[in-house]
Amino acid sequence: MEKLTKTEIKWTVDALQLTIGYYEQVMQRSTNQMERGMAKLQAENLGSVKSKLERVLSSGCKRIAVD
Repeated sequence: MEKLTKTEIKWTVDALQLTIGYYEQVMQRSTNQMERGMAKLQAENLGSVKSKLERVLSSGCKRIAVD
């Protein structure tokens, strides 16, 4: 079994936010419609993961299920 500390989860949340910011910039600056669409999808997917990890931190969960 692998263990993660709250600090490691916080670092991951911070890294996800930086990556989401990058994809948001791509969405704004790109002239390629497909690239904008893919960036939007990536930002949404990473935002979902980020939200779940933030809930883990704020609720004091001790276990995370991986499916």
